[in-house]
Amino acid sequence: MDGGERPRTVASGGPAGPRENPLPDVEDFWMFDRSTVVLMHYEGDSTQISRELYDGGPAPFIEWQRVAFAESVPFLEYAERVTE
Repeated sequence: MDGGERPRTVASGGPAGPRENPLPDVEDFWMFDRSTVVLMHYEGDSTQISRELYDGGPAPFIEWQRVAFAESVPFLEYAERVTE
């Protein structure tokens, strides 16, 4: 990735066994510059149906991002595990 991103995943399974979602009641979101939040909305089959610009403060999303990062693994590490 060129933008400095280091993709990670909070995978729920794989060779390491099932993992609980560390943020089960938090809906999917993207956060830009730790200030702008976009909520992602999906159908039951995971088809994305809409996005919504969140108009509240980013504080809870900053904390949820911290938790997700702490519980995640680098994507390439995860991919190696699931292909073993």
